[in-house]
Amino acid sequence: MKIRSTRRHAAITSVIAAAITTCLVAPVTAATHPASKTVAPHILPVQISPNVPSDIPGGAGNASLSQAAIFAWEEFIALNWPAVTQNGAPGTRDTPDTTKYFGDPSYTGPLAWHTYRNKVEIFPGAGLPAGTTANSGMNPPYQCNYDAAPQYNYASTATTHVVPSGPNPPWINADENSQIGLDHIFAGVANGTATPLNNEILFLAKGNRVDFDYVCPKGWWSTDTSGPYIKATKAYIQQHGKDPTPGSSTLVSFPYGTIELKAAWRRLGSSEDASRFYTTKVRYYATNTANGVTQIVPVDETLALVGLHIIQKTPSAPYFIFATFEQTDNILDASGQPVEDANGTLLKPAASALTPAIESVNATAKAGQSFKYTEGEFGDAGPQLNYANVPNSGLVTGTIKVNTRKHAIPQDITTANQEAHQAIATYMAAHFPAGTKSPWAYYKLVNVQAKPIDKPVPGQTYTGADAATYYQANSTIETDYDLQVFSGQFYPYGSSLPEGEGGTLINTITDFNADGSPFKNVAHAGHTFNMGGCMGCHGNAQHGGSDFSFILAGGRDTTPDTAGTVEPVLLNKVVRYLKKTK
Repeated sequence: MKIRSTRRHAAITSVIAAAITTCLVAPVTAATHPASKTVAPHILPVQISPNVPSDIPGGAGNASLSQAAIFAWEEFIALNWPAVTQNGAPGTRDTPDTTKYFGDPSYTGPLAWHTYRNKVEIFPGAGLPAGTTANSGMNPPYQCNYDAAPQYNYASTATTHVVPSGPNPPWINADENSQIGLDHIFAGVANGTATPLNNEILFLAKGNRVDFDYVCPKGWWSTDTSGPYIKATKAYIQQHGKDPTPGSSTLVSFPYGTIELKAAWRRLGSSEDASRFYTTKVRYYATNTANGVTQIVPVDETLALVGLHIIQKTPSAPYFIFATFEQTDNILDASGQPVEDANGTLLKPAASALTPAIESVNATAKAGQSFKYTEGEFGDAGPQLNYANVPNSGLVTGTIKVNTRKHAIPQDITTANQEAHQAIATYMAAHFPAGTKSPWAYYKLVNVQAKPIDKPVPGQTYTGADAATYYQANSTIETDYDLQVFSGQFYPYGSSLPEGEGGTLINTITDFNADGSPFKNVAHAGHTFNMGGCMGCHGNAQHGGSDFSFILAGGRDTTPDTAGTVEPVLLNKVVRYLKKTK
């Protein structure tokens, strides 16, 4: 199923201006929810509303890229709305405060999505999820309280002690330090001497109330891919080519309305304008080793949001809709100037996406995949985004500079960004003193995957007109060259990376199974697809039986990653996961 982009008519400008004027009152009520819009779907403006849209009007399968972009922007706006006061009362987490305004630069409390549960709150490294009680036999169903205050409880061993989270920890818990174990990403413009974070970009994952309330009562937080329900779900998908009934109690199929997020955070450099970034208190982790015991301690610091993934399961998209946003200044050239404008239009094409000019080559058969770099030299990245592959991975090492995206942001998306920025500007003008600008004016949608696309020829690069959507990737979350052109699967049979060791990685991405047959990573409505980008990557989780959720597949979150520490063992987590689900 290929996405055919439909550009909106020039007349939309006047329609948007008129429509925006009618919705700029606060508090915003449910009347502005997309489901209540009466205008034709192809001319819907971006609404400033605290209500997360439940689906794309007309259905995800019928949506143009422009319509999907509107849905993505309305998710982004609603999720970044100020949250109600968080006091542990029922219904407080996930809930926007409709008495407050979106984008208020003076607001310092948590936003709606901040109050989603961090992955370690859903899958604690030890004990029960916070607010959860068990019956006398320690068997399900468990009594779960989603609104309990956050606790980040990891496991401690004789040689590694994780300091407890303590009272009132920050809502943002950045406990990942790599791009799924492949590489570590840095922002050159934020370079400095402070440790341990320096200019490293850190990550977190969260799930909403629907996600938690589905997993917790069943006790599914206590295991991982060895769980019988995951194995049974994988068998069901292979037999039927679709997800089980949403909300199933025996097979893994999250209910509609399930949202999971991934966010990227970093320290700002001394030369950067903080008003162009959303910043808040973030927890990350550092290590201190003495007498053979490693102590992992929390560090709280104000950091800036530079990337945000949003995935939502909707009635017309049981495969989830995947949207990804970035701060507009992420990609800079060697002189520190933006490569794209605020809407994502490319200002200065680069000779290659990366320096050295690395190109990923998808496997043409089961025998292998390789990479190559043809020009340029490793070296100081200056102000540019840059990454380094983990050691002992078999991948090219050195500082790899990011010059541009592998696939430019499509025009339908840049047009939607322009419209969303105008809607935000009009809203700000209506509710704040003249000249007040929201930090959200400096964020842009990169792309949105609203339906699966099938790669027609495995082992070859997808070259359709919608290739940028097929290969959707975020420059701060999927910077590695394999992630920029991902399709199929990672680490098939034949990988030489042994469990528990660094090893040498031969195969990284491939469109084939171990026997040479084509691999399909997404199943929907009785059909299977070799999808790329975000959906294709998460499709491996569906294929493995965890319904697009890697945080469910991973089970208990035992140890936080630490800033400034290269941890090649993360690769082994991915390998073990895939071996369990084969």
